[in-house]
Amino acid sequence: MSRSAVAKEYGFAAILGLTDGILTALTLAAGSIIGSRTGLSIFLGLRVASASALAGGVVFITAELARRNHELVHAEQQLNLMSHGRLATTRLGHFVVVESSKATIVVVVSNFLGALLPFFCQVNQQIHLRSDLFRPDYAWRIGRRDREDHIKE
Repeated sequence: MSRSAVAKEYGFAAILGLTDGILTALTLAAGSIIGSRTGLSIFLGLRVASASALAGGVVFITAELARRNHELVHAEQQLNLMSHGRLATTRLGHFVVVESSKATIVVVVSNFLGALLPFFCQVNQQIHLRSDLFRPDYAWRIGRRDREDHIKE
């Protein structure tokens, strides 16, 4: 399969998983972002990403199987087949399950990575802020704030 065909086939699944993962992570971690002084941890990120990937995968495979099975039923009607569900038991039915499973794997992986993205950004920001403490101009600004607070009292 060529690169463009893979992108065309699984691009929707990748974008869907990525955006769903980011939104789910931000929703589930909102309490930790707002109410906690410790902020986000990578362990919380792994738990949220796992839950997001599992939920997103279940929802996606259900919807994808329903969509593809509907296409088989529509094909049966177009071919004027008398019995319904015959195409689902053939190689086409097996193909539907395999392709839906492949797309679901793409959704689960991209959902997991998308859900980790806000946590990595937060951890990176915390590391960056900690490294700023060692800069001389930052330490000077902290000392200046302390002196200004002391003068006001």
